[in-house]
Amino acid sequence: MRILLALSIAIASSNAIPWAWDGIVTGKIASYDVVANGPNNFDLRIFLENGPALCTGGVNWAFINSTDPNYKTIATALISAKALGQQVTIYTAAYPYDTATFCKIGYITVS
Repeated sequence: MRILLALSIAIASSNAIPWAWDGIVTGKIASYDVVANGPNNFDLRIFLENGPALCTGGVNWAFINSTDPNYKTIATALISAKALGQQVTIYTAAYPYDTATFCKIGYITVS
């Protein structure tokens, strides 16, 4: 009986563990930059209206590189959201680089 109870608790709690994002921010895209001298130079940079930090200890923009998986889909969705004035939620991970912390896009939703 104890084994069954322990197994049930383990299964239930494994479904309740959220992803560990350093930032989850919702807003409208104010602007974006596309860097021509990539790859891996913070290729697409997204800025939200009112300039909130987009990850813990990070800057007020988030990025995705052209070499990242699903880059084309994420870039298209973000640029379309800007053009249509739609709200986005950007999930980021802190990305320490040199002396600063940047915010790497890991997941997005558009609404």
